Amino acid sequence: MTKTKNTKRALLTSALALLMCVSMLIGSTFAWFTDSVTSGSNVIQAGTLDIVMEYWDGDSWEDAEGKVIPFVAADGRTEILWEPGCTYEMAPFRIRNEGNLSAKLLVLLNGVNGDEKLMEAIELKTRVNNIPESVLNGSAGNQLQKFEDAEVGVLYGMPEGNVLFDWSLAGKGETTPGTGHTDTTPEFTVFGHMAEEAGNEYQNLSLEGVSITVVATQQTYETDSFNKYYDKDATYVLPLNTADAFYDATVKGGNYSLDADVEATDGYKTYSANRAYAVRDDKEYTLDLNGHNLTYTPDYNGYVYLYTVAYNSTLTINGNGTLRTVNTSTGANAETAVVYAQSTGNVVINGGNFNPKNGTAAWAGSGAHITINGGSFVSDGEIQSELIYSSGGVIDIYGGFFHNTAWEGRPVNVANANRGTGFINIYGGTFVNFDPTTGGDDPNNIKVADGYKVVSETQANGDIWYTVVAE
Repeated sequence: MTKTKNTKRALLTSALALLMCVSMLIGSTFAWFTDSVTSGSNVIQAGTLDIVMEYWDGDSWEDAEGKVIPFVAADGRTEILWEPGCTYEMAPFRIRNEGNLSAKLLVLLNGVNGDEKLMEAIELKTRVNNIPESVLNGSAGNQLQKFEDAEVGVLYGMPEGNVLFDWSLAGKGETTPGTGHTDTTPEFTVFGHMAEEAGNEYQNLSLEGVSITVVATQQTYETDSFNKYYDKDATYVLPLNTADAFYDATVKGGNYSLDADVEATDGYKTYSANRAYAVRDDKEYTLDLNGHNLTYTPDYNGYVYLYTVAYNSTLTINGNGTLRTVNTSTGANAETAVVYAQSTGNVVINGGNFNPKNGTAAWAGSGAHITINGGSFVSDGEIQSELIYSSGGVIDIYGGFFHNTAWEGRPVNVANANRGTGFINIYGGTFVNFDPTTGGDDPNNIKVADGYKVVSETQANGDIWYTVVAE
């Protein structure tokens, strides 16, 4: 019996001890053996592409940016006198890569200091001087054979007639294995020979030097985590500064940058007298306005178009600058359009100032599509014309500023005959004196997209700005 009591007493004591332990754990946390390791911070460093052109002034290499590289006479004369049979050579020039990314480049002849007409009688060629040993011993040495005494424009016709040469550059201080390309090109010289048969019409004309432009883009060389081909489709952005250059660009397609203010020529080399430039036949054409202006001022009693886009082609407009159309005709139908997309043409507008007089900024014809992501669209004049207009195409507006001063309160419209196939869908943008939620006189075809609303603000001059924003 005593044993039983002792056993009960021991069990009771154990139970009380366990209860005390549990009560002590209430509200407490458990501790586990732990450890941690943190890696050092990754450094995200963008590569650099920094191209420098230099010319030899007789004593040292000088920066050639913004300068016309001169022709040089053997006796040191600064006055260059062209006559049939003579040959003059330009001062040598070279291109260096001050960045750490390899690059491919095109060297373009894009202007002359003197009379353009004299170029009809002068044949330009290239010469290579002081070739680095690494290039001679590498595969790049074979590339030089096509440059020696090559006629300008024969090498590659992009754009037509003015490519001096193309080349590859390694990053600064590097040499590309195999090819032998370094961070500096060989020294190149352009020399001109005046044809022996040149006649008297070339007398008293001058040509003192030429303007050279270098365009560069990424070279397929560096590798990412997978391979080196991620930038295989990198393209050149080529400068445009003449009406001829604009025509060549629209015919070929490609990426271009407006390099100067340009006046488009009336009916310039196109299939129709009232169209300046036509982008057609599956072309991809991108223009960066680059702070410059492109204007078109023909005299034509009817609609005139700066750009027409058709047949599965795409025109993309980027950057800041002005596209201006003015029809100087006094006829009753003297209207204009900056961009007209038709017949499965596509237009993407990301920026720019579209300023038509008596006309339309962007027009989508049957089967066409226009996307407006940004830009300013302001018209002026006396003729009531739609600013953004569909005659059977689709226009999607995601941003931009729209003011039709020639027809107040009517910045967008769909033609009566095309209400059912033409649509203007609005996802953003600011409209002066026009509430896009009303759809104007065509609420079935002009609509603010679902999930968006309009916020209005009255300006000091009494105008009301309606801005489309997400709900």
